[in-house]
Amino acid sequence: ATYVLDVTQNGHWLVQKDWTGDVTSKPPVYTWLVALLSLATGSLTIPILYLPCFLATLGCVTIVYLLGCKYSGWAAGLLGGVLYLCSYLY
Repeated sequence: ATYVLDVTQNGHWLVQKDWTGDVTSKPPVYTWLVALLSLATGSLTIPILYLPCFLATLGCVTIVYLLGCKYSGWAAGLLGGVLYLCSYLY
């Protein structure tokens, strides 16, 4: 959230800094997506902050489900999607 605030309030689109002044340690694509959403809506809220992550997770679960259905049946697709949601990814 501090990287998004740095983009929206200070205009640092290329190199973001956190609240301590350290340069971001993560790729900026997620920050850019959230910043564009917050600029479009006029504010940075929790739902806007998590929307890109939610959509990416939904897309991955859908792909796992569809591939599981295609190659092993609907039960495997459903199980694969649920196991993906339950797995701990770094």
